[in-house]
Parts: sequence; structure tokens; C-alpha cells
Amino acid sequence: MGKITIAPIVVNKTDNTLTINANDNLSYIPFRPQNVQRIYNMLANVTRKTYPNYQISCITDKKKIEDLIPNYYLNSPIDVSRNFDTKHLGKPFITNLSQPYQPANGLYNKHIALWQSHGFYYHQTQKKMAMAAGTFVSNSRRFIYAILRITLFGPNA
Repeated sequence: MGKITIAPIVVNKTDNTLTINANDNLSYIPFRPQNVQRIYNMLANVTRKTYPNYQISCITDKKKIEDLIPNYYLNSPIDVSRNFDTKHLGKPFITNLSQPYQPANGLYNKHIALWQSHGFYYHQTQKKMAMAAGTFVSNSRRFIYAILRITLFGPNA
């Protein structure tokens, strides 16, 4: 993820707005309504004496942080402007020639990108890559069994 830094802070005294611009590293945080509210509360506490009654906006990757909350976590109706355009006008990369029919819905004609993570993440305080707790397995069979067990019976199984 990297270090989060604050770039220019824009103060607009006519509109009583304070825009805090952070580098793109802030946009890598998985935003939820609760942590966005905590960020804005913290910024208000820090700026309250100098800029009382100012409306604060926090910008990262050219977007307000509240706009980076996925639709799934919002308590309001789905904002379709946040959805990706999934129209594919070309032929599929792979076609099953032995299939006697073509599906009309589902994943047909859609491209899916998948990649492994192996449970690694960057540990900022130690400045090194680390493995998430409980992700090491000695072989893939045990790993698949663990995933199936958690999926079928829950994390405490």
C-alpha cells in the first residue's frame, strides 16, 4: 500500500470548504461507511480550531473517499453510475464447439480476470511482505479442504 501523504490542502473561504488531497495510496483502503465517517471526524477534530464550520472533503485518486465505498455497503439505493460497463461486443475468447446451445444469461460472453494472492500483504510498520495469519498450508489439497470447510460450515468449523 505505501505511505499515505497529504498533498495540497485547498481552503475556499467564500464557500467555507476545505479540500484535503491525499496521494493515491489512500484509495487502496477498503472504504466502508464507518471508516469514512471516522476519517472525516478525525479531520474535523484537527481542523476545527482554524476552520470552524467548514465543509471538509477528502480527495484521493481524483475521487471523494465516500465515492469509493462499494454499492454493497451503502444503505441507499444502488448507484448504477458506479457499476462497470460489462457489454462485450466481440466474440468470446473461448467457445465450446461441442455444446448444442448457447446460454443467454450468466457468464456467457463475459471475461473474468482471476489471479492468486497466496495470502501475502505488505506490512507497513515492518516494511516487508508478510503472510496473512492462517494462510500457510503445506499442500493444495489441505488448502482446498480448509476453504470448503469454511464455506460450508462457517469460520468456526
